[in-house]
Amino acid sequence: MNYDQLKQHYLNLSKYLHKYSSWFIFIGILSMINSIILWFEIGSLHFVLGLGYTQLVDLFLKEIFGNSAMLPAVIINAFICGFFMLCGGLAGKLKGTLYYIGIVLYTIDALILLYFSDYLSVAFHAFALFYLIKGIKLINELYKVGQELKNSACSSIEVPIE
Repeated sequence: MNYDQLKQHYLNLSKYLHKYSSWFIFIGILSMINSIILWFEIGSLHFVLGLGYTQLVDLFLKEIFGNSAMLPAVIINAFICGFFMLCGGLAGKLKGTLYYIGIVLYTIDALILLYFSDYLSVAFHAFALFYLIKGIKLINELYKVGQELKNSACSSIEVPIE
């Protein structure tokens, strides 16, 4: 491949990686909304793509401390959700290790939901994991293409390499 083709290939791969890694961002946002719905007793609605971790934090603290535990629960959940959003946000910077950790933690989350027989959430976790795992291949390929671009004498594209 010549330089221009390599550069275009890199940009195309980057777009797909953003598409796949944005699942982590949606997961974090929907999990936080789930927590807010529970604490403000808005209804029985919850997003199946949300995290079981945040549901456990909410239910555990609410059961033990009642509504007075809302602020600590929201803070803990903000950290949990923020971590997952960070996993998606940094994937474009080729932070593969963080992306892998996010996938492992999301898989464990699916197993927690399976233990509690939340089969619809488990099914959506599997669906999201399918796309998240596709992102691993893209991170590896982007890294290789990025190395080729960096080795090119006329590299004018910023290539974030871990």
